[in-house]
Amino acid sequence: MNAQRNITLPKVIRRKKIVGDSEIIHIDCQQGIELPIDSRILCTSPLVLSNGEQDVCFMKIGDMVSDDYQYVVDCKYKPTLQKLINGTLPLIGWRKHPSFIESSPDKVLKSWDGSLIFKKENPDKREPGFREPQIAALHCFLGNAISPKETSVIVMPTGTGKTETMLAALVALPCEKLLCIVPSDALRNQIAEKYATLGVLPKFNLVSPKTQLPYVGIVRNNHLDREQWKQIILESNVIVTTMTILSQLDASCKEVIYNNITQVFVDEAHHTEARTWSDFLSGFNARCITLFTATPFRNDGKKLSGKYIYSFSLKEAQEQGYYKPIDFLPIIEWDSKKADKAIATKAVSRLKMDIDSGLPHILMARCDSKSRAREIFDIYAEKWPEYNPVMIYSGIRNYTKTLESIKGKNHKIIVCVNMLGEGFDMPELKIAALHDARQSLPVTLQFIGRFTRTSHDKDLGNASFIANLADHPTAEAIEDLYAKDADWNVLLPKKNDGATRSEINFAEFLKNFSNLDECKIPFETIQFPLSCTLYASDTNTWQPSKWQEAINAQNFEYVYSSVAQDGNTLVVILGKVVNISWGNTSAIQNLEWHIVVVHRHITPKYNHLHIYSSTGEVDKNRLAEKILGVEPTLCAGEKLFRVFEGLHRITIPNFGGRKGRAGNITYKAYYGKDVEEGLSLTEQQELIKNNIFGHGFRDGNRDSIGCSIKGKIWSFKRGNLFDFQKWCRMVGALVEDESINPDKLFKYTLKVGSIKEWPDATPLALDWDEDIVANTNVQGISLRADGTSVGIWDVGLIIDSSTKTRIDFSVVLTEEISGVFSLEYSLHGDGFLNYKVKQLNGPIITIYNIGSPVSLVDYFNANNNAPVIYFSNGGIMMGNVYTIQNCDAPLYDTNRLRTIDWSGIDLSKESQGVNRRTDSIQYNFAQTLMESFDFLIDDDGRGEIADLIGIKVEKESVTIHLFHLKYAHKGKVGASIGNLYEVCGQALKSLKWKELNRIPSFIKRIAQRENLRIEKYGNEASRFLKGEMEGVLDLQKILLYQLPLDFRISIVQPGLSKTQASEPIRLLLGAVSGYIKDVSNVDLEIICSE
Repeated sequence: MNAQRNITLPKVIRRKKIVGDSEIIHIDCQQGIELPIDSRILCTSPLVLSNGEQDVCFMKIGDMVSDDYQYVVDCKYKPTLQKLINGTLPLIGWRKHPSFIESSPDKVLKSWDGSLIFKKENPDKREPGFREPQIAALHCFLGNAISPKETSVIVMPTGTGKTETMLAALVALPCEKLLCIVPSDALRNQIAEKYATLGVLPKFNLVSPKTQLPYVGIVRNNHLDREQWKQIILESNVIVTTMTILSQLDASCKEVIYNNITQVFVDEAHHTEARTWSDFLSGFNARCITLFTATPFRNDGKKLSGKYIYSFSLKEAQEQGYYKPIDFLPIIEWDSKKADKAIATKAVSRLKMDIDSGLPHILMARCDSKSRAREIFDIYAEKWPEYNPVMIYSGIRNYTKTLESIKGKNHKIIVCVNMLGEGFDMPELKIAALHDARQSLPVTLQFIGRFTRTSHDKDLGNASFIANLADHPTAEAIEDLYAKDADWNVLLPKKNDGATRSEINFAEFLKNFSNLDECKIPFETIQFPLSCTLYASDTNTWQPSKWQEAINAQNFEYVYSSVAQDGNTLVVILGKVVNISWGNTSAIQNLEWHIVVVHRHITPKYNHLHIYSSTGEVDKNRLAEKILGVEPTLCAGEKLFRVFEGLHRITIPNFGGRKGRAGNITYKAYYGKDVEEGLSLTEQQELIKNNIFGHGFRDGNRDSIGCSIKGKIWSFKRGNLFDFQKWCRMVGALVEDESINPDKLFKYTLKVGSIKEWPDATPLALDWDEDIVANTNVQGISLRADGTSVGIWDVGLIIDSSTKTRIDFSVVLTEEISGVFSLEYSLHGDGFLNYKVKQLNGPIITIYNIGSPVSLVDYFNANNNAPVIYFSNGGIMMGNVYTIQNCDAPLYDTNRLRTIDWSGIDLSKESQGVNRRTDSIQYNFAQTLMESFDFLIDDDGRGEIADLIGIKVEKESVTIHLFHLKYAHKGKVGASIGNLYEVCGQALKSLKWKELNRIPSFIKRIAQRENLRIEKYGNEASRFLKGEMEGVLDLQKILLYQLPLDFRISIVQPGLSKTQASEPIRLLLGAVSGYIKDVSNVDLEIICSE
């Protein structure tokens, strides 16, 4: 026999089944006994070997054994020495071991007292220990544990040692009965193993030799009854399970847990705001709960509840070397059928390079669905079988066996759906091929963190990420992570820290309030209408506790109040039992909740008090007087209407006015189409403004505001307490600004409603309705006809002809495929114009991805979805609703018309075309722009953004300038207004590209159109007259992260003579430029002939 070979016996683990798969495990010894192969054979039946110190008996599981043996190992088969030597005898575990009788949960707990050793690692000397953030988090945890007041939150990015921090906290406190809650089955099994062994703490000598390992209860189903829960808690130090199981327990089992668990750790705590989590956790005293998370923020706007006792930023993690640098290796492929192969090729190329360099790296290809995973797996399996690709996702056959094979590092390429579960730890995962980009910032950061952690293995290299820039995610929060040449080592810390900081800032704001733990309604969840009654006073007195003298608390069954310590906000929450409104009985009652918020804001010029109340039972005047100690002045009258300052193109859905008649004051309210009458009477000073509500554009963004002369100001917006504070200060400043004329708002109002007569104006252009333009998935919307599918932005809506009440228009998918439609208005039974769309000829066109597929005619005729009509007077027709500015548009100032010399140019030829005709308007005008821009793009053609696009990166901003060109009718210069209708319509339609969240779509359209042009005509036909596509891709990063956008629009019509610009032309240009200015804050430039 070979005396140098040993038989390693299993870890000393005892397992006690409670019910089903739920069990308690305890590892008494991590290192199993090693027996040399030539150990003395004491007996062959049963097989007994001795190494001189221990006599070990090997028994088939279930067979009886003598009590004489202290060491007994269970085997799967009948043991023989030859099977042991060959390694063909599976060893199940220990049946008997001396340590089994030496321990208990109580003895384990006592062994932890003072056993944690706070030793810091020394990477230079390769001396293991706690990392700096781990030590800091532990001290914060222990310090807070002395006198906790609320749920604690610890933030540690993925890969910085969050799990070991949890283990150390267990021992350091020590925790008597700990419940660890995780989000998934896979993480439950992994974390239970960590607790059972205390991870690397014993290996790195971070606990004293006397430290015993914990008894760990693993609950794998919800079959345990009340007594079994008592048993598993009594016989365990730690219980690990999932929230799915806990949330399904009956009340009696939950009561056992609430009464017997002393501490709760929640791992991957960014899930806790899900209702099932928060409902279960509410049964504990919040002070015993600690939330551990790498990403304490959610994209749905919900926030983690609790006190952030420690937060280690991603930036600090990188600076201190806990993360390896990130190599971002982008590909650019606009054809989705080719993109997956391009990503795979680049990823495998990096894998081969790493392996050839001696790095044991593994590649993970991430997909977002099972069907996609199968597609991607076929690519890797067919082309690179030598790397033994494997596919895994929840529900796949042989999942457990496949996962064990992956953990055994038998595969160099892993294709998975999303990722291998939270908590999955394989340091060799260093190459990520993102075939489907994630769209959630928390999960993206967590996913990337898996690949960038340094671990303790110094044989690993940098992480590499491969993604297709042409298939960027749509979530704004991570747009810039997919920009060309993005430095993820810079961007990731900023993204993670920024989002985390916003949560901490909100939590810091809430910390100003006292006794939050006594409130039945979490302050984090409070969202209410932004509305207030405004008071002014000369006193600095602030007596928030006096609210009880103004509100009779006896009228309410539940009363709670809290005051911000900085002395500016009071919150009162009231609960009242009321009878149900739908039955005449007192047997069934509701608990009706109300909130009162008082915010004080003091400036050198004014002292304001803002009061919001959701119940009419509160006398706000009395409340203000009690809190301020003096009778305040209600901010009332005309000056309240100053809040409309800065709001343009105001639509007023309701208006109230008063009129004095023979000593009597009468009030009249106006709604809908009658609002115009009320506004007209007010302008004629026959009616006094009483209350107005309107919505429009403020600084190019949609906004709403309303007010009454009695001091009330309101909005349709809702917000939290912090939003309310900021909103109050904004409206208060407007009210006190004496430079604002309260009557100015009428200048910017719109007439909105159904009409009886067709507008006396010319239709300029058609565009898609608001539901499409505002759709966040607009890039996915398509039209199909004759087997051809075309994206919505590539489809042209072109006016062919128009008469009074009817427009014939073409829907152009390709040069060969189009349909002709009519949009006709006629008087309905109610006396107002109603529209109907019909298809006149061409193939049936179907619209997809805006609900169920439907024919375009049916789509147009439903829900006011008709094409939007832009008129020459600035009016807009949306379905059956017509909108026009309340006042006439000003005449366009001819001094603003810019002229250039068009000598030698055929003004009847607009486009330069693929061959770049040198006698065209476009070619010659482009030459004048070459020196002004870094990029100049010929985007002319169906589905264009503009005829020419100029882009320049300035020191303070990025300029994107759209130029809309049109030929002169018969090539003549003069005063023909017909030369301007179509090009004005193009300018109006292009406004949608100003939105910053459309920049990725803007860049993608340019790239797609460039690709199509080159594929069809070759590189010499590039749309780029100056610059290259590669450079434009950088703009996505610059605009979304570094510099603001300076958006400009110009109309170029050499057929217009500056000196012959007639009044109708000036009215047209005034209406179009006024609309563009109001809704986008862009000054329209007109370029013409002298």
